[in-house]
Formats: sequence, structure tokens, C-alpha cells
Amino acid sequence: MQNNKVSTYLFYALGEILLVVIGILIALGLNSQHQNKQNEEYITTILKQIQTELEVDIIDAIRIAETYFSIQQVAKKVLTNSWTVDDYVADEDYQMLRRTYVSFTTNNSGYNQLMNNLEIMPEKFKPLVKELNVLYIELQDDIDGFNTKLRVDAEYESKKTLERFPQAYQWYMDNSTGGRIEAEQFFKDPYYPNQVLNHYSNLEQLVDGATGYRFIALSIHKKIDSMLNVTNAEVPDHLKVMGDINGELDIYLGEYKNETTSLTVSKDKEQLQMHIQFIESGEELKAALWRHSDSRYFANFNGTILFHSFGKKDDIPLVSLDRINFTEKPFLKVNDKR
Repeated sequence: MQNNKVSTYLFYALGEILLVVIGILIALGLNSQHQNKQNEEYITTILKQIQTELEVDIIDAIRIAETYFSIQQVAKKVLTNSWTVDDYVADEDYQMLRRTYVSFTTNNSGYNQLMNNLEIMPEKFKPLVKELNVLYIELQDDIDGFNTKLRVDAEYESKKTLERFPQAYQWYMDNSTGGRIEAEQFFKDPYYPNQVLNHYSNLEQLVDGATGYRFIALSIHKKIDSMLNVTNAEVPDHLKVMGDINGELDIYLGEYKNETTSLTVSKDKEQLQMHIQFIESGEELKAALWRHSDSRYFANFNGTILFHSFGKKDDIPLVSLDRINFTEKPFLKVNDKR
């Protein structure tokens, strides 16, 4: 009889202990779920901050490219000796070519905050880390170098110009038009074309760095949207990868040729593609095209950014490669592949 009471007591005691353990496990599980939810919400907030900063950087990369385009024709005139002193008098860009500089500055507060919270990052977000490191560490080192070289060389050229032309220096620094006597001094300067080439080459390097940054920033921004299940009804202009391919741009799909090169523009689901083949050597280059504006795209060919303009000649579509050191003639369309 006594044994039965002990057995019953032990049974109920074990049952109560089991209930307590189950309760604790449930509480821990609920607490863990709550903590995981809080962690995900916090990391989501950081990722949205990164997106905001990426958009600021993308807009600044566009500014750098526009600066490049704004002086491109002027630089080509100087380097092909097809400019005049009248050009120098009328257009301050000729003066600015050898002494001004731009700087590409990126924002990394969100990235730094994310790196400080990797231990609570949900697994689904971790594939972003590698690409973010490339953007904020590897590319940033290159961009810092390009910024510094452009600035130091511009300051050096201004100093050398002061030494050679002390009487005309103030006019030169004030970006003045007119002043034909002063302009003639600079026009006859044998060092000027070399200064322009050096400055323009430095700017091209910065454009390459900023545009390469823009490539990856656009990709990361889009991936974050996908991970956060964000669908934008209307994509802002600076985040567009491809223009209205079903509209006017559609006529530029197809095959193009000039005297030395064959070029094909095609599209996949989300992006334009370009395939270049050099006729004599047989060498081929392939790259995705990223939108800069409705008529201008850019691509990364072996680390060098080439800008591609779409236009027409006698109503025949053509493609131009906009690099000062790329002397190919425009590509005229020979085959429609729409």
C-alpha cells in the first residue's frame, strides 16, 4: 500500500517536472523567435539605410560621368589639334581642362553598422556581405587613389602654370572669357596638350572607378529589394538598368559594323547585352550594358569602362564608343535582330 502511494507521488512529481520543462522550452522558443524577429527588423533597417546611401552614391557617380562627358569634345579638339584661340577665348572649359578636378565621395555608415552586427544577421542576408566588401573595401581603395591623383596633378599643373605665365594667371584662375592676349599665351603653350591628356586620363580613371562602383551598387540595391520583398511600381531614373526597350530604343537591337569591328546589341529579360568582335584578330568581348541615360549606356570590358551612345545617321541606327582613346568610327547597323 505504501509502495503504491510512493509510486503515485513520483508519477505526479515527474509529470509536474515535465510540464515545467516543457513550459521553459516553450518560453525559450518564444523568446528566441521574438529575438530573431527583432534582429531581422534591426538588420532590415540597416539594409534600408545602405540602400539610401547607395542611391546617393549612384547619383554622385552619374555626376562624375556627366563631368567627363561635358569636357569630352573639348579634350578631343585639343588632342587632335583642331581647336583655335577663339575657342579658348569663348569657352572656359579649355582652361578648366588642366586645373580643375572632381571627387567621388561614397557613404559607408550603413555598411559599417552592418559589419558591427554580423553576429545577429539572419542567414538569408549573409550572401550580401561578400559583394558589400568588394564595394566598400576593394573598390574604395581604387577610388581613393583616383581621387588623390586627380587632385594632386591638378594642383601641380596650376602651380606650373603660375610659374610660366605669372601675368595671365589671375585671368586663368577666374575662368574668364575674353582676354585674347592672355588666351594666346595659353594657346601657344607647348605643354598644354600634354596637360590636357594627363588630366583627361586621370578623369577617365576616376570615371572608371565611379562607374564600376555604380555597377555593383545597382546590383546590391536590387538584391536588397528582392530579399526584403520590395516591389517598386515605378523605378527612379537613376536606378534604371535598361531604358524603354519596347519604345524607341528597340530599333537599336541588332548587328553593327565598321571597317574593323563587328558589334551586336541584344537583350535578355532585364538588361541589354553587347558583343564586340574584332574582324582581323578574331578577339571577342562580351558585357552587359548598363543605362546611363536613354541614349547612353556603359559596359565594363576587362576593367575598362566604355560608354556607348545610340543615334542615327541618315535614319540608319548607329552606335558610337565614347572614349577619347578609342578611335573606331561609328558602327552602322547592318542587320536587325529585334
